Amino acid sequence: MAAPSLGDVDFLLGDCEGCAKRVLSYLTIDPSKNLVRRCIHCNEILAEPLTPVSSTELEAHGYGLVEARLCGNGGGCSPTGCGQSTLIADEETGQ
Repeated sequence: MAAPSLGDVDFLLGDCEGCAKRVLSYLTIDPSKNLVRRCIHCNEILAEPLTPVSSTELEAHGYGLVEARLCGNGGGCSPTGCGQSTLIADEETGQ
């Protein structure tokens, strides 16, 4: 299976009352266990409608993508954090 690329991803924008602007959102669960979209800046719940935009359209809305960079250890990041830091920790403890 091919790895997804950012060109395949839609980001959802919504109107945030707290920030008084159109913002990127993230998905989370509220205390009642409902899925909700929140503002990435102030965490306020965003009302519908949300607008999907592609990664190429983000800049027009004031956002951009940062290219992920490897830290030089050849493996990049791991689930427990930076692979390079893990290697350093392993060298220090000898484990």
